[in-house]
Amino acid sequence: MQFDENVSNAVANVVTDADIDITDLTYKGVKNLLASVGKITRKDKSGNVIIDKKTGEPKLFNPTKTSDATPTGPLYGALEAISSEFGVDPLRILANQDLEYAKTSCSRIYTTKSINEDGSFNDILFQILPEGETRSGEATGVANTKLGDLYTRGERLKVAEGASKKLGQKLEQKKQASVDKDTFLGMFGINPDGTFQEGKANDGAIRALITQVTQMAVNQELRENTYRNGTSNDAIRAKLADGKSERMFSKNNQSQATLEANYQDLINNIAEADDGVSDFTKDQLEGIVRQTYDMPKGNRGFVNTIVKKLLPDINSLSGNEKRV
Repeated sequence: MQFDENVSNAVANVVTDADIDITDLTYKGVKNLLASVGKITRKDKSGNVIIDKKTGEPKLFNPTKTSDATPTGPLYGALEAISSEFGVDPLRILANQDLEYAKTSCSRIYTTKSINEDGSFNDILFQILPEGETRSGEATGVANTKLGDLYTRGERLKVAEGASKKLGQKLEQKKQASVDKDTFLGMFGINPDGTFQEGKANDGAIRALITQVTQMAVNQELRENTYRNGTSNDAIRAKLADGKSERMFSKNNQSQATLEANYQDLINNIAEADDGVSDFTKDQLEGIVRQTYDMPKGNRGFVNTIVKKLLPDINSLSGNEKRV
């Protein structure tokens, strides 16, 4: 899924600055890094702070107003960036609050994400949603959100077939193989003719969708960041990816394999083209990438991804060398 360039750069910068150790991180665990929020105290009708009877301490509650929502996740900036793509205040996501401009969100889901130029249905938003669980049977968490209708309960998990023993006999949570246009868009309050339903009944699904899109984007960026920096290994990256959409997993594996096949040649070609004085331009780097991977035309998504990731780092490195 392609985001506005500013959004993609913002997500990449947030991940780089946070410098997260992914060693023990799971797909489900990424959500806490971007959507966790500080709990608050509340007062009773008499004006006294409500006390937890079990602990004797002030009872803590999840905020239900944006004014009370304080982000605590180190990757919250990514949620902020991607929420802007949908016209949503991310604090309303943290507070589970009704959306102020729900129709704007519906419009962007419909016109820019789900409908192709020829009017056909683009199911990319459905396809990027994660599987219901990892290969070991650990839930990704999505089936328990307002998007749960896209998932079905299956048979009880079996250790003999790969499920983790600690999961006991939990029921399988399986993502549907496909979804039709009317069903999918209807979840977000969009009618078959593209008009929007009144009311707030679908706000929860919109909030859940934005969170899942952000979770997918951050998960991918975390893995790519460790690949570029050499701070992790393939096994750890694979564990973090476990749970992502099988279709997206296949597509990204193909792109990653293509990137790795000629990566050293790409670095050598960039070094040869560096004049030691000027920064690389976007067009210049794109030309080097296309030449290295023999892609004179097309494959814009693959080429743009590499250019966006490498250009800031290459010019930063070149600048340091020039100052020496």
